[in-house]
Amino acid sequence: MKRGVGMKRTMLVVGAVLLFGVFAVSCGGAVGENSESGGERAASEGTEREAEREEPTPVEIVRLSQRTTVEAGSARVAMTMTYPASEGMPEFSMEMRGVQDFTTGDGDFTLAMPFMPTGGEIEHLVVDNVMYQRYPEDLRAQMPFLPPEKEWVATDLEEQYEEQYGMSLQEMQSSAPQTPADQLSYLRSVGSVERIGSEKIDGAQTTRYRAVVDLNRELEALDGEEELTRMYRDLEEQLGTDKFPTEVWIDADGLVRRQLMEVPLPDSTPVEGADGETTAQQLPEGEMTMTVTYGDFGVPVAVEAPPAEAVIPQKDFEALVQGQGA
Repeated sequence: MKRGVGMKRTMLVVGAVLLFGVFAVSCGGAVGENSESGGERAASEGTEREAEREEPTPVEIVRLSQRTTVEAGSARVAMTMTYPASEGMPEFSMEMRGVQDFTTGDGDFTLAMPFMPTGGEIEHLVVDNVMYQRYPEDLRAQMPFLPPEKEWVATDLEEQYEEQYGMSLQEMQSSAPQTPADQLSYLRSVGSVERIGSEKIDGAQTTRYRAVVDLNRELEALDGEEELTRMYRDLEEQLGTDKFPTEVWIDADGLVRRQLMEVPLPDSTPVEGADGETTAQQLPEGEMTMTVTYGDFGVPVAVEAPPAEAVIPQKDFEALVQGQGA
């Protein structure tokens, strides 16, 4: 395989890996702020429940666990994403580990991907709604087109959302989960829930629940917000469903210790070439399984952006990569 083609494939897979996360590592207040479609709705449900009876239902426990976990402020997170086998590529898993501030969305992670040409880990930072990634040194050595001082690739998430959905990231913060911990947001939209047992997670005793995430619940709460409604409709169309299963492990304090999601992959994702033309990049068929484990709640999170001279914008980087296969 030509170096340029191989490099493009690697970068495309990295993009596909983050597709669900970037749509569904930084939403700022998304995890921490409470909108009627999220925290306030869950809080009002909890107040009504307390007035009516003492024992919460499994649905109420799971919905309220999102707010309880967010109010812990921060946590150490470990996420594993497993993708099904596809033509020319076996099943593979990736791991992202680090810490995240639930209030600001800032985070410091490492992303390990076994299919990288040289192995190693990608450093992954989120600071002030900008995502920075630094590839392993051995991989950067295979990128002669990349200026040596440009160690970090930056994606302005605010700009990305403006271009894709015609609204600011702040306007979407209550609705679009993006980082490992942001997957908690989906717990606000569970429909049916059943208790399926108990289990220890990193020494903490938890109750395990199986639930169904229903995107229609979020749509109902949007109350005519056109752009957000379009975003959810686009997601439903890409996934081919408005519901998908999740499992969650909740401890005695109401904190989420683990969440598992099985998400159907879209048939393809649009990829823009150096010439400005957009083509469809095929993704593996089947479901992506995402498991996120939380612990060390309240851990300090201190993340700083890389120096400006060491950063290259994502669009400029993609143009350089695409040019290698021309």
